[in-house]
Amino acid sequence: MKKYFCKDGQIVYVAFDEADSSKIIVHYNKRQYIRDRGIIGKTLFEQDPRIKVAIGTKVLLNDMKTQEKMQVCMISTKEKRSYRRAGGAYYGANVEISHESELLGESVGDAVCVTEYSPLGKAIIDRYLGDEVCFKTPDGEEENYQIIEIIK
Repeated sequence: MKKYFCKDGQIVYVAFDEADSSKIIVHYNKRQYIRDRGIIGKTLFEQDPRIKVAIGTKVLLNDMKTQEKMQVCMISTKEKRSYRRAGGAYYGANVEISHESELLGESVGDAVCVTEYSPLGKAIIDRYLGDEVCFKTPDGEEENYQIIEIIK
């Protein structure tokens, strides 16, 4: 059995039905419920969905158009910075540009730093796991991402 969280943060345990791979057995409050496997990621989550994106958290995003993953780290800045494009997202950059194709901005491990003033930062701050966010880039293009993991 594997531990999952409901949208309200309650813990349930899930066993995968060996007879029918499209079904799961949910154990909650000393009862068992057979549910469609498709609820994983929609109503059952591996991480507590009540955790919000905040300054200092790392966030794994899925680009809804390309299905590419991007990890960002929310950082605070007291001043607004210029915005640079990287992987489809705009964020506050504060380093010199050496090559247009290079990833611009600070990084923390594999994560690109995103300020709370950037269009992406404004879209994801205070959002929850599983939320889909939409924002307009300074070019006027619409970007869509889904928050698939939040790391404190």
